Amino acid sequence: MFLSCSIRHVIFLYCFACVLSCMAQPYWAPAGLPGQAAPMKQVYANAAHDTIYYCGRTDLDQVDQGFNPVLRYTAGQWDTLGYIYTPIIFSVVLHHDTLFAGGGFTFLDLGTPAEGIAYWANGSWHTYGDLQHAVLKLRVIDDTLYALGYFTMADGQPAKGIARREGGQWVAVGQLPTGEQSWWDVVKYQGRLVTIGNGYINGLRGIFQLVGNEWSALGPGIVGGVSGAACLAVYQGDLYVGGQISIPEGNAGQEIMRWDGTAFHPVATGLQRNLGDLSTFSTCTDLKVHDGLLWACGGFNYAGGVEARGVATWDGTRWCGVPGVLTNNMLGGALSMDFYRDTLFVACGVTADDQFVNFGAKFIGDSYVDSCGTAVGMLEDTSPTSELRVWQSASSELSLVGLPKGVQQVRLFDATGKDLLRQMVRSLGSGTDRIVIPALASGIYFVQIDNYTVKFLYEER
Repeated sequence: MFLSCSIRHVIFLYCFACVLSCMAQPYWAPAGLPGQAAPMKQVYANAAHDTIYYCGRTDLDQVDQGFNPVLRYTAGQWDTLGYIYTPIIFSVVLHHDTLFAGGGFTFLDLGTPAEGIAYWANGSWHTYGDLQHAVLKLRVIDDTLYALGYFTMADGQPAKGIARREGGQWVAVGQLPTGEQSWWDVVKYQGRLVTIGNGYINGLRGIFQLVGNEWSALGPGIVGGVSGAACLAVYQGDLYVGGQISIPEGNAGQEIMRWDGTAFHPVATGLQRNLGDLSTFSTCTDLKVHDGLLWACGGFNYAGGVEARGVATWDGTRWCGVPGVLTNNMLGGALSMDFYRDTLFVACGVTADDQFVNFGAKFIGDSYVDSCGTAVGMLEDTSPTSELRVWQSASSELSLVGLPKGVQQVRLFDATGKDLLRQMVRSLGSGTDRIVIPALASGIYFVQIDNYTVKFLYEER
C-alpha cells in the first residue's frame, strides 16, 4: 500500500523534527547585550542588588564615537548606565550601594574631566578623585575600595599602581619599587594583601604580599620571561593564581598554581589548549568561588586532562569540564565570568557554541558538570635535591641519581596520582641508575622511592 503525498510529507516532517530534537542542544545562549558590543572586560554580579553588569566596549548607535555605557541586567531586562567618553571601561564594583567604574578615561563626557575612576548616582556619572586615567581593576576588601592599574600618582601623591580609598581620598598601599609597572588584581590571604602585576622586587617578579607597609615577593614569584599572573582567588584556605603560566619556564603549574602559605603547587595537570601540550599557552583569565567550587575560565580546551572548552571547575581534588564551546572564535575563550541567580554569565568572543552571542553569553544547559578527571593523589615533592634527582634521559628512560644502595622499588605516578609503573632497581648507591618507562604524554610526573617523592617534567619526543 502506498501512502498519499500529503501523509508522506507529514511523516517526513515529523521524522526530521525528531532528528533535530535528538541533535545536541547548545549549552550557551546570548546574554542579550544591547548595542554592538566588542570584547567585554568584566562581568560583575551583586546578589544584594539582584543585578549583573558588563563593562568593556559598547557602541549603542552602531558608530564608534567613544560613548561607552556600563550595561546592567536586572528584573529580566537590560538597561544602559549613561556613558563615559572612553573606548574601554575595564572594571566595575559596588561599594556601599554605589557603582564605581574604572578605566583609561580622561572625560566622563565631552566636557567633564575625569581621571580613571567614576561613580554612578542620580542618573549620571561623577568624578571620584584622580588616578591618572589608568585603572584596570576595582576590588572591595574589608569594606575598603581598592583600585589597581598602571598609575603612578593617586590624588597627587605617589602611588605605584595600587591605592585604596581612605578619609575621602585615594592613598598609596605600601611602598612598591620605582619603574614602569602595572597591577591587575588583589586579594586578602592569611591576613595579608597579595597582588599580581608585572613589576619586580629584588629580582623576583609578578606576585607580591604586603608585610607591614612593605611589599615582598611571594615565594619565587612568577618564573620566566613570558609567564604572568592574571587573576587571584582564595579557595579552601589556599591561594590560587591563574594566568599565562608555564611549567617549562620553571613554575609549579600550567596556567594555574596553588599557594599553601609555604610553596606553590600544581593544580593537577592544570589548564591546556592541547592535551598534554605544555609549550602552548592557553591562559586562565578569571577565577570565582561559587557553590563550594573554584571556577576557572580562559582560553583552554582541557582542565586536568578532561575536555573543558573555556570553563572548568575544581573541587580541591579534581577538575570537571563545563559543557559547551567558548573557544571557537577569534577571542579564543572567556575573559570574565560571574553568577546571576545561579546562572553563569561570561564575557567571551562573538560566538558561543558556534552561534552569535555579541561577546556575552549565559549558560542554559541542564548541568554544569560534564566529564571529570580522577581525584588527585596530592603527591608532593618531598626530596631534597641533593639526595634524589630525576630527569628524562631519553624518550623511554629516566635517569636517577641519589638512590640508596641496594634493591629499591621505584614507582611512577602521573599528576592525578595514577600509578603508572613499579620497577625494582638494584643500585650501587653511587652514579646514575636508569629505568625504562612506558610511553608518556608531556606533563608533570612523580617518582617515588622509600620516603621520597620527586616531581619532574616529561616532554614527549
